[in-house]
Amino acid sequence: MNSSVPPATAEYGGDEVSAIILDPGYSSIRAGFAGEDTPKSVTPTYYAKYSTDGQDKHIYGDSIYVSPRPGLSIHNPMGSDGIVEDWDMAEKLWEYSFSSRLTGTKPGNPMLNGLNDTSELPTEMEIVESQEKPLSDSPLLMTECGWNPTKAREKTIEIAMENWGTPAFYLARTGPLAAFAAGKASALVIDVGASTVSVTPVHDGLILKRGVQHSHLAGDYISSQVRALFKQNTPQPITITPHYLISSKTAVDAGQPAQATYRTIPDDQAPDASFRRLLENRTISEFKESQAAPSNSQTATTNSSAQTDTSSR
Repeated sequence: MNSSVPPATAEYGGDEVSAIILDPGYSSIRAGFAGEDTPKSVTPTYYAKYSTDGQDKHIYGDSIYVSPRPGLSIHNPMGSDGIVEDWDMAEKLWEYSFSSRLTGTKPGNPMLNGLNDTSELPTEMEIVESQEKPLSDSPLLMTECGWNPTKAREKTIEIAMENWGTPAFYLARTGPLAAFAAGKASALVIDVGASTVSVTPVHDGLILKRGVQHSHLAGDYISSQVRALFKQNTPQPITITPHYLISSKTAVDAGQPAQATYRTIPDDQAPDASFRRLLENRTISEFKESQAAPSNSQTATTNSSAQTDTSSR
């Protein structure tokens, strides 16, 4: 997961290309190298915000789950429809997703090339080139939803080309990419995410815009239903207690109530309610995924059916 070594480059038109793929979503941001099966970086789209000495501080990545600071709150730059609302924070989160685990931090002032004499550098140029742009050596392919508005697309291109300095950039819609991944040029793509579920008709690699539909009855909605089931559990409701509120716990047999010593945090030292809600939702998501995972018998049946279908063809 933490490897920053790109795969072997492929040649297109005589040039060696090792592109970076960035797939931002409402719940997580996935980044990796083109030509690989899985992303190397998966970071949450959420970020934590707190104040110290009158200045706002931010926390990115998985560290947001283990930082119960006083007054710490959780935010998301994406709207529930998958469209960016806070561009400044979205850019920082996207850059963190690939710079922390893929490209690393670029060295400063590449124009000097090892020289110490800066007297001949124009002042404006020195300011502009004081830091090398993070993607100056890497082409970038970035995904977007099928209903992304034109202004949002223009802002994304501005960030990639001007702020990150990528030499080549392509903004691709998720529907055709999913169809291509399945080896199909035409398909009906159903994409279930955290905040939205979408249905996208794809014909010859192009989406049919009038046929694109999306709904909020997606992963987060299922999580809310799981939370409701926990509250309705008998003989007593199932409560979710985040780790930072547990001082110690004792192992118990399956089906027995939990035995733990809980920690009390004064109101002036406690994080915002959004922090607890984030940890509760994370626990619910893990439970939901464990229940939805296919059993060994289902996997064997699926593999057998696939082999039979391949043999018949």
